[in-house]
Amino acid sequence: MPTNAAILSSLNSQVLPRWVKLEKDIKAMGWTVVYTSGYRTWVEQAALRAQLGKGAALPGYSSHNYGIATDFNLYNPKTGQWLKKATPKATWEATGIPKLIRASGFRWGGDFNGNYDPVHIDLINEFPIDQLRALALQTFGDKVDQIKANLLNLLGNGAGGPSGATILIGLLVVGIIIKNL
Repeated sequence: MPTNAAILSSLNSQVLPRWVKLEKDIKAMGWTVVYTSGYRTWVEQAALRAQLGKGAALPGYSSHNYGIATDFNLYNPKTGQWLKKATPKATWEATGIPKLIRASGFRWGGDFNGNYDPVHIDLINEFPIDQLRALALQTFGDKVDQIKANLLNLLGNGAGGPSGATILIGLLVVGIIIKNL
């Protein structure tokens, strides 16, 4: 299993400081964060969808695909208590951690309708897909050849996680998929 540092380094470099601060705040509450997932490629997302069915988003529709989401468990070393996906919402809420997550600007998966996922947090509300898709289409158009031509100039930012350009390319591909459905 990847280390916390490896998972955090897979996140978009623009949002990484927010996770670091949130983890510090959770630790101050007496809990240890154990990350289980961060950035996922579309291939990894497809495999997860095949395994979980509708319990996982389609490739390109997951905030993990853009490096703006993590999954995690929490451990309290004083009590030995673990908070995991199967932990009831009331137990999570009693810790005050979901309130902290929300107050820090994250979307908490324990609030999802129809797919309770308390181990998931993301910043999708700060990255409106429609706006990013529109920007990507304006910048690159919707032709696959244009995407391929621009890929070499837009790969990564050298800081570990996907760059804003990588996110835009991913969203452009999502846009092409949606347009062709």
